[in-house]
Amino acid sequence: MKKLRIIIDMMMVALLPLLMAYSLIGEKLHEILGISIFALFIAHHIKAMSTKIGKHMNKAVRVIITVLFLLIAAYGVYVFKKRGLGDYLMMKVMFAFFDYKESKVRFLLDYEAIMVLFGELAYLMQSFLGKSAEIRSEIGRQRN
Repeated sequence: MKKLRIIIDMMMVALLPLLMAYSLIGEKLHEILGISIFALFIAHHIKAMSTKIGKHMNKAVRVIITVLFLLIAAYGVYVFKKRGLGDYLMMKVMFAFFDYKESKVRFLLDYEAIMVLFGELAYLMQSFLGKSAEIRSEIGRQRN
């Protein structure tokens, strides 16, 4: 069961950059992949309700995975700046321009790294907000 969840997650991560590369893959493949990722999204959430990530994972494996994700996230920062995506997201630039001579594999790997970066940022924000909520509730208990 756990292997199925990992496979679903890996497929979602692999398909998302392909969906973002609409002009590179064409309309028909884009639509097929969109339906596929929607089905995987549903399956992912069904599996997520029944298990927790890393519940019984070895500590050494967790450390290795954490370091790997941090390295990928660092590369994601580099790619995010190199491609000027901050200006595009802040609407300083109206269009995202693609270099059609660039390798599609390189394009997809770069966007995977950016996805890992934002995933790590979301995880850190969630951890911080959870800890700040715990601190606020502890302060509230001490006042009573």
